[in-house]
Amino acid sequence: MKVLAISGSPRKDGNTEILISRVLEGMGLTEFEIVRVNDLLIRGCQGCRSCRTEGATGCVQDDDMQKLYPLIKEADVLVMGSPIYYGYLTGQMKCFIDRWYAFRDVNRELRLPDGKKCVFVIAQGAPGRERYEAVITDIRHIFEKYGINASVVVADGVEDKGSVLNHEEVIEEAFFIGASVVSSKKCRDIAK
Repeated sequence: MKVLAISGSPRKDGNTEILISRVLEGMGLTEFEIVRVNDLLIRGCQGCRSCRTEGATGCVQDDDMQKLYPLIKEADVLVMGSPIYYGYLTGQMKCFIDRWYAFRDVNRELRLPDGKKCVFVIAQGAPGRERYEAVITDIRHIFEKYGINASVVVADGVEDKGSVLNHEEVIEEAFFIGASVVSSKKCRDIAK
């Protein structure tokens, strides 16, 4: 099973990456690398629709997203995460997800293989996950459009770096959901 871990946080080894690591550990991975979108040059989608023209194979922009497209296609499981900044995903993560537009062809058919799974973790400083239910719904909806069943793990009230470690129930949930991805054919959604 190929797993790709992607962090949309600019804070290295912060709450988002701690949660991503716990999901990966739940999957039984002891050595892994987390791709940090903040360390890459990924330009925003230009809306040029070049990727959706006859004969096109993907995005025409020559940036670091070109390295990620094949990794996303090859991965069986995506473990992704972002903190909440100003009520939504970070700009880095939003830019990365916007570039998924190139995963559809001129006929809007998917350029991704079927059967991918995703675990998406969210770390938010403000307490009360209900504040960001719309974000959780958006994440599920976005991945659903790409044929990916996304489970979402939310840690709220974790503003300080590393403070998620004080929320044992969320740490356990992240580990459990990682284990459930490995043991089931379909991602279990325990974040409802």
